[in-house]
Amino acid sequence: MDPYLEQPGLWEQVHTRLIVAIPDFPVPLLPPDPEVTVPLNQLMHELYGRAGYDLAINYRQPLDPPLAPADMEWALTLFQSTPKS
Repeated sequence: MDPYLEQPGLWEQVHTRLIVAIPDFPVPLLPPDPEVTVPLNQLMHELYGRAGYDLAINYRQPLDPPLAPADMEWALTLFQSTPKS
């Protein structure tokens, strides 16, 4: 574990934004090519689906380190609302 990365509040803004969605980001190109936008949230979801992490990770085990109570509530809500295949 890294004490720097685990400082309360250090990554709060980033964490809050990631829970909502990973934002797209622009990639500037040289003229005359137009700037393109990378749909990072979509790419991450597609890669996750292809990698089969849902088959390799037991998501019912307790987390180590545990989530904060608000994050645990969010995760449980998300997990319960996900259609089972």
